[in-house]
Amino acid sequence: MESIINSEQIKIAFFDAKTYDIDLQATFNKIHVLRVPEYSPHAVAEHTAALILALNRKVHRAYNRIRDNNFSIAGLMGFANLFVTLEMS
Repeated sequence: MESIINSEQIKIAFFDAKTYDIDLQATFNKIHVLRVPEYSPHAVAEHTAALILALNRKVHRAYNRIRDNNFSIAGLMGFANLFVTLEMS
């Protein structure tokens, strides 16, 4: 936890309802600490899979290019997914 508090790159931290050992005095004026009372583990898994696929397909680069009216596909090809298996249960 101390490494999170002293990190200059982290501005906000989310913790679930089971995390009780947060020193709010130490985090004051450094990072925002928010409590997430409950979440769906399936939604977290699906969102993670969507982010992995977006990174593979370079959606972030394509979005920036289209915003700049650049419709070239050069450099946007991801790796082949022939033997990649993603399982969510």
